[in-house]
Amino acid sequence: HVGALVGALQSFFGSFASLGFLSYNSILLALYIYFWQYPHFYGILYPNRIDYENAGFKFISSDSTKDHIAKKQMIIALIGMLITVLLMYKEDIISKPELLFFIIAFVYKVPAIGKFLSNPIKYGKIIRIRSYIPFLIVLFSYIKSSLK
Repeated sequence: HVGALVGALQSFFGSFASLGFLSYNSILLALYIYFWQYPHFYGILYPNRIDYENAGFKFISSDSTKDHIAKKQMIIALIGMLITVLLMYKEDIISKPELLFFIIAFVYKVPAIGKFLSNPIKYGKIIRIRSYIPFLIVLFSYIKSSLK
């Protein structure tokens, strides 16, 4: 949770530094990045589970009985990302075509999260790879709206 917060704060502070004030749009971008980091992080963590264990790092992936917690966190994060993007659409950060592309890319990764418990190593990697396109849509939409 702390790592996701730290990752999201970078965009928040960068936006504050460039604008000179806190904007609702910046908060929405930081919120999206916060939620996005859960499937992204687990997508890195689970395929490299053995390497982390051999290095002595203790993560949620070290205990297979806790895999369901990672799946629940990813589902909550997906819901958070979707709500955040809908708020971005409402604020005219994301246009209708961008929202449509986001939803298509977003839905494309949902089945992998459903299958995550059956094979967290395989589906963790798929989740990570499939999380980049929706992220880039949000990021470029935010940049485009900031240039208006």
